[in-house]
Amino acid sequence: MADTKNALCLSIIPSLLNEEQAVVTNKLFNVKLMCSSGSDRRAVPLAVDSTADTNERARPISTAPTGLFHVAVHDVTPHQIEPLKRIIDQVSPLIDNRLSAAVVPCWHGTELSAHDREFCRWVVEHCGEIHLHGFTHWRPRGLSLVASLTGRANEFSRLPSTAIHERLRDGQQLLRKHFGRAARGFVPPAWCRGLVTADVLEQHGLHYLIGFNRAESVHGARLSLTTWNWDWGVISRLSPIAELITSARRARALQCVVFHPADVGRAFLGRGIEQVKRLLAEGNQPVLFDEVW
Repeated sequence: MADTKNALCLSIIPSLLNEEQAVVTNKLFNVKLMCSSGSDRRAVPLAVDSTADTNERARPISTAPTGLFHVAVHDVTPHQIEPLKRIIDQVSPLIDNRLSAAVVPCWHGTELSAHDREFCRWVVEHCGEIHLHGFTHWRPRGLSLVASLTGRANEFSRLPSTAIHERLRDGQQLLRKHFGRAARGFVPPAWCRGLVTADVLEQHGLHYLIGFNRAESVHGARLSLTTWNWDWGVISRLSPIAELITSARRARALQCVVFHPADVGRAFLGRGIEQVKRLLAEGNQPVLFDEVW
């Protein structure tokens, strides 16, 4: 009975995360997706529909990109250095530095400091782009199903606008100080964006947001995503069910393989590595979101 309830929770998580998505509007236009592999660069035109009314859910792109995929490592913080090294040691030989690091600059209230200089250099060396992954990755108050499942990782859920601006501002400042540059992309912790809109992102120098089901640029472009993820909080042991759900969507969108430090302890790292190998064997190439927008 417990497994049945957990499986039900797992099956509705993508829908819950999608409810957190705010609609960003603009007109229909084309986006060129740049893929870089060594000296080879190619452009794939994407027809992006961004004509949705502000009261309706955003529609995905009409033409999914082919031959490309994205790899990301979330929860990048010095507090997770050992499992992060395990992940990078296995991913780098496959795609070099063609992956993104979703950095949490003040993990559970502890800011990056001068003592983390070597860690920051290591991240820059091994990751082709850096995303802002919230500020603390922690929501101290408030009850919800997502909070319960993710150990209160949904930092931006129901967060007041003033607090959102403060966290994005302070997060960008810490990234500039310790990584030498601010992030262009924002990845909401637990993929829950709360009241983070395109206007808010743009005010803090952010160009796009990466959610669970789609990515959005501040100019209104939308890119449908299929996310391979094995960190489902307290019900992560049911991740194989999530893989089946993801497999059913894989041909419809840009595939994203997401690693978390928790994957190492839960013995799911190998599943992510095998997914990267499968994508490469199919002739796909890794792409960075900074090459998209």
